[in-house]
Amino acid sequence: MHKILIHFYFFEFFLAMPTTRPSPTRPRFAFTISCFPSAMVAYIARDSLPLGSDPRLLHLNNPSCGVNYVTKTSVIIKAPLKGCGTVRRNIGYKVSFHNKLVVPFGYGNKRSLSVYPFKCVYSHFGFP
Repeated sequence: MHKILIHFYFFEFFLAMPTTRPSPTRPRFAFTISCFPSAMVAYIARDSLPLGSDPRLLHLNNPSCGVNYVTKTSVIIKAPLKGCGTVRRNIGYKVSFHNKLVVPFGYGNKRSLSVYPFKCVYSHFGFP
């Protein structure tokens, strides 16, 4: 009986502890990749971009390859399978192509970069 009372008080102690509500946060960086025979296309939701980021400044692994389209809701970047820093990897009967979305954000001398890698995997058939 003594053990049950100790356990009950222990449980009661944790119930009485104050809790704090989590602070609201921005949604995570949201993007989708479409894989085509000659390119990978990234569709980025503008409302998920970090605060202080200019959608026109997003680029791929190669900084000279930037945004193709900017709409009210999304940013579209096309990554060719040959070029713009795209790396090819052969894995058995498959071939994968890898690149990165680079997102500069911040203000003044407090600018930073976020990097989001992505890839498309294809059947090796059709790729020399």
